[in-house]
Amino acid sequence: MLSFLLIIPQTVAGAEGDVAAFPISYMTGTGILVALILAVIVGHMYHFLAGKGLKFNMPGGVPPMVSESFEPIFISMIIVGFAFLVRVGFGYTPFGNFLNFFDQTIGAVVIKVGLSLPTIFLIYFVANLLWFFGIHPNTIYSAFVPLQMTLLMTNIADFQAGRPLTYLTITLVSLFASFGANGNTLGLCISMLTAKSERYKKMVKLAFIPNLFNINEPLIFGMPVMLNPIFFIPMVFSNVVMGLVGLLATHIFTFTYNPMMSLLPWTTPFFVKAFLGGGVSLLIMVLILLVVNTLMYYPFFRIADKKAYEEEQLAKAGEQVETAE
Repeated sequence: MLSFLLIIPQTVAGAEGDVAAFPISYMTGTGILVALILAVIVGHMYHFLAGKGLKFNMPGGVPPMVSESFEPIFISMIIVGFAFLVRVGFGYTPFGNFLNFFDQTIGAVVIKVGLSLPTIFLIYFVANLLWFFGIHPNTIYSAFVPLQMTLLMTNIADFQAGRPLTYLTITLVSLFASFGANGNTLGLCISMLTAKSERYKKMVKLAFIPNLFNINEPLIFGMPVMLNPIFFIPMVFSNVVMGLVGLLATHIFTFTYNPMMSLLPWTTPFFVKAFLGGGVSLLIMVLILLVVNTLMYYPFFRIADKKAYEEEQLAKAGEQVETAE
């Protein structure tokens, strides 16, 4: 934190000239990527220098709690000195400071690539593909979090200033592409309401309510959906199909969105989030996409349900034979 505060500008333009203060703008979306990268660099520097024995050792009679608090003095001085040199060095460049340099060069490329529709679709596709094979999608989503926070903070700043949202389309498409938990299994739950087999009649009672709150582990592990070839296509491709339908809708209809609703807990039901974020029009759109999601799962569920029903009938027939004997 100290290194980050040293690197960012320490003056704010005021009505009567510059004021000595930390600009809040660098503590929002603009500085998130820099802060994360700097955290990694500082962490590795601390680990490397500690391994070189640069600890400040107190006399043996000093209590351990006290001596341990003094150990990183030399390391901290080196790291803080490095941050100070970065700040001073970039002060002699046309960029003025490191954050402006990063924002106009590396950051601009990362944001342009990372916050693009093809990247959004690719992330959802790969995340669900990995989830189908048992690898949690957070391995993909975690890499996207810094960009997602940049998107969110930029949209909030635009909303507060009364400007059109910079990332409105990407925000809407992300909402359209993914609700009902990973794999968009809410459509599967609705399909299960037509189940003939006792197995899936019981399963829908267990899974439907949690799935409304974006919790679908009972389906992923209990049905199962994971590693089940019957559900490969809808689980892996539902995000892409729903996102493309939603993208088409943004070119036909006009939607508004309150970016503050993106801060709602992840367990917020999709219809609540859509209504609070964009009113009736956005609610209707996600309900239409829920129909699309259900239609994708329904034919595959019928295959699984038919198989389960036949197995149950064979089991009952076997029990009747044993009873007769």
